[in-house]
Amino acid sequence: MDKKNKANKPHDKFFKQTFGRKDVALSFLEARLPKEIFDQIDQNSLLLTNREFVSATGKNRNSDCMFKALIKGTQNYLYVHIEHQSQENSLMLVRFLEYNAALIRQHISEHGNTSLPAIINICLYNGNKPYKGPTNFYDLFPHLKQVASYMFAGFHLVDLHITANEELLTWKQAAGASLILKQGIHRDFCKWLPDHQQLLLNLEKKGYIPYISNILWSILSIDDHTNAVELLDPRLKAIAMSLAERFRQEGIQIGKEKGKIEGIQLGEQKGKLEGKLEGKLEGRLEGRLEGRLEGRLEGEKEKARSIAKAMLQEGEALEKIIRFTGLSLSDIKILD
Repeated sequence: MDKKNKANKPHDKFFKQTFGRKDVALSFLEARLPKEIFDQIDQNSLLLTNREFVSATGKNRNSDCMFKALIKGTQNYLYVHIEHQSQENSLMLVRFLEYNAALIRQHISEHGNTSLPAIINICLYNGNKPYKGPTNFYDLFPHLKQVASYMFAGFHLVDLHITANEELLTWKQAAGASLILKQGIHRDFCKWLPDHQQLLLNLEKKGYIPYISNILWSILSIDDHTNAVELLDPRLKAIAMSLAERFRQEGIQIGKEKGKIEGIQLGEQKGKLEGKLEGKLEGRLEGRLEGRLEGRLEGEKEKARSIAKAMLQEGEALEKIIRFTGLSLSDIKILD
């Protein structure tokens, strides 16, 4: 994984932790969808139902936030798919198309061949420059716009880079997460916190402690400036310190696990080295012993040949020579 992907990972995790909440998602959708569309969502049936899809190349791909709900007053379904992007993707439309096709297949498999579900695709972008990529298929088919209008529909872009903070603050529970994502690409929360801490305190007063923890976790993960914690209100600082302690404990545990693995690897390497040395020593020893034994046997056999040769010269019978020397008849014959 390259450095740029590593830098985006905290944003992705934070996005899923916050926008995966039903209350945050509803606040966000109410703020960004046309009223006539939002009013069609049966809010009571809205459910996070993240999906895993297999791409054409066989690679598993998980949706960022996929919500499923009934269309108000009907038994027909609607999916809201929110994808987080920190970088512009000129083929984002193709990705949504792949997701939609796989989602429709899954829906048919789960619910039978009934009416197809409605799907709303939303790209939440927090890059460091305005999004210039195409947001509908008309832009991908500049010479076939009439045909494209019958083939595809676009996705709704929410560009945090050009969305004013004043507007983000109207997004209710989704405001805090959106502001963090927008600021996170610039990292420096020491400058950001003094003017926005009251928003976090208001959320804390409403009892959104897990949500606040997600926000502070993101700040501490993205901006390693130690003064960021010192700028917090005591109530928020207490939450941040508990997170810092958790990070510390996780770091200790990771260190222990790493130490165990390195110890096992070192032990295996040592065992292999000792095995090689033992093998070499045993091989040398066995070679020496075998050499000595073979030398002795060959010496004894040579002595027996000398005796046999002398007995042949004296005219002794073959049976007597064989019995006396232990040589075979063929060994004796070659002595003639």
